Amino acid sequence: MMTTKMLLLATCFSLGACASPETSGDYMSGRPHPMADNSSTYASNRGHQDRENCQMYERDTSKMAYIPRCMRKLEPVVETQTVVQTVEQAAPAPAAAPAPYRLLPITRSYPVYFDLNKAGIRGSEAVTLDTVTHDMGLYHPAQVTVTGHTDRSGSVQYNQGLSQRRADAVSQALTSRGIENSIINEQARGETQSAVETKDGVKLQANRRAMIDFRGEERVGATGVSGQ
Repeated sequence: MMTTKMLLLATCFSLGACASPETSGDYMSGRPHPMADNSSTYASNRGHQDRENCQMYERDTSKMAYIPRCMRKLEPVVETQTVVQTVEQAAPAPAAAPAPYRLLPITRSYPVYFDLNKAGIRGSEAVTLDTVTHDMGLYHPAQVTVTGHTDRSGSVQYNQGLSQRRADAVSQALTSRGIENSIINEQARGETQSAVETKDGVKLQANRRAMIDFRGEERVGATGVSGQ
């Protein structure tokens, strides 16, 4: 009997269940614990909960003792809630409307100069012909006019033929750069429309030329002028 009491006392102290006289009672003095029997009060219960320190006791039938199940007070359960925020992406701003523009008629004129009594195009005139080709692609003329001229040296009949050959040479130079031959209109004026008026027989470089003229359209917008 003493051995059984010592065993129960050691178990009690190791589990910290000896602090409450309500639960221990006179059990250690040899009198049976009031919960150790199979009375009708505890017949349907497997354990007893201490109202003061929330100790739960379970009956150990092998030793006729009540062993604590929990030694701490109940802690409130904190429920967490995850908030999912939906970020709506703003719709892209509509594209800005193109700036208003208007088309204005534009006139361009380019001289191509020749040597005396020659109809072949000089190498230095390639820059002018390239500029004409670029501007025609920019302003889209419906027609281009090439007019041949001479100075007043030589006969009228000779100069008329020479001016025609000069117009032909310029037209061929334009078509070789991609200009359609169907929009080129050739004219030959001889010595009748000199750039600089001189007496008959005067040799002058300014009059030995072929003129390239066209009318196109220039696009004028709010941000400036750009030909299209």
